[in-house]
Amino acid sequence: MTITQRRRSFNVLNCTNGFVLILCLSQFLLSLPKVLSSSSIESSHVPESSKKTSSSMDDSSIIGHPIPRPSWFKGNIPIDLDTRNFDSALRSKSPDTKENYIWLIKFYAPWCGHCLRMEPAYQSLAKQMHSTLKTSKRKVMIASIDGAKERALMSRFNVLGFPKIVLIDGWSVRDYAGTRTASAMKEFCMTTYVDIEPIPFLNSPFGPIGQSRGLLIQAGATVMNTHETIINKWGWSSLLAGAFMCFFGVILALLLIIGIGILTLPKEKHD
Repeated sequence: MTITQRRRSFNVLNCTNGFVLILCLSQFLLSLPKVLSSSSIESSHVPESSKKTSSSMDDSSIIGHPIPRPSWFKGNIPIDLDTRNFDSALRSKSPDTKENYIWLIKFYAPWCGHCLRMEPAYQSLAKQMHSTLKTSKRKVMIASIDGAKERALMSRFNVLGFPKIVLIDGWSVRDYAGTRTASAMKEFCMTTYVDIEPIPFLNSPFGPIGQSRGLLIQAGATVMNTHETIINKWGWSSLLAGAFMCFFGVILALLLIIGIGILTLPKEKHD
């Protein structure tokens, strides 16, 4: 191996190490509220109606498979998705086809009148689609996301108004603009989706722009949640908590700069 080839390999290795270090620090920062808060996530965010419905049905009668259903599956009702379970839910696979489920997702707000009026139709659609998962060729899950709470997901999907309905099939994301009836939405999930062009990957929620938008919003929300956690758990004033976070952020930035500097130091030549 020549000296030039060695330098190139060292540069690639240094860039890779620096990228991994940045990812690790980013994940650490995003998990700060969980680290500072010792209380686990309560199940109170699940509506009582969902608990009763899911507890009154067994796995085989709901999903059609004699295996335990995922924690996010609540039976023949729309699935509640949030930033905690969104990615894991979309990665879930059908036991029959061993392929990822297709997802019809509605972004809504509790105060939205249009969302409230279409809720009965959406509930009916979920019952139809979830009860036929075993026999249907297209395994479609029906889900809802509270856009008023999940700002990161709302920004990632570029939600500008409520309700917004999207169909996710692998990497393809299509906006639904038809009538808000159960029959029309079911037809869109099964057949007429092919008439709608998917969002280009560059602007897609799974593309670089969508991912960056969501990450920025999530980072901002994490900072605010960390600030509130420090105040509530440690009893500090808002000013003192802000000063501590600034100091902590400077230390992390310095460590990041030092780490990248060490990784990118020129290597000694060995002839």
